Amino acid sequence: MKVIYYFSLSIILLVFNLSFVSANNNDEREVNRKEIIINDISIDRLKRAPVQLDVKDFKIIMEAYLWRDFMPIGPPEGKPLKVSIKLIAERRKEFPKFIEAKHLWVIKAEEIWHTTILKIQPPEYPNQKIIFAEDGPKWDPGTEVDVTILLKDKKSHEIYFLRSPNQIIQRTF
Repeated sequence: MKVIYYFSLSIILLVFNLSFVSANNNDEREVNRKEIIINDISIDRLKRAPVQLDVKDFKIIMEAYLWRDFMPIGPPEGKPLKVSIKLIAERRKEFPKFIEAKHLWVIKAEEIWHTTILKIQPPEYPNQKIIFAEDGPKWDPGTEVDVTILLKDKKSHEIYFLRSPNQIIQRTF
């Protein structure tokens, strides 16, 4: 009787584990499908993004600042690229809460750095949103790049691309 009990218990656990693995694989496929859509965006599409957005009754413009830190206490080859983005909602007293930043691309010729790890920082003025990204590539200071960001309207689920072209990576000490 004990043998049948242990055998039945083993089969139940095996079925449970297989269904759990199957569910996890389906979740991974869903995530991968979403990543593929983002990863399939061409460099040309990113470089054609507008430099200002007209959304509803306001306009959004973007200012970008990129740098690599070469402080003496850091590594001799410098720290990875950091990016600060200032989004400005013109004709608004406050930056709309329903607009969120989802993806950031920095494009150097045919190379792309893409990140979704975006940190929101306190703005200088209420009609601004400050976004920060770090741990980018170690491209040389003085290199010209384009910066493109994907914004999402949380209400309508529309997505917008916004670009800041011809930005120079700065060197800080």
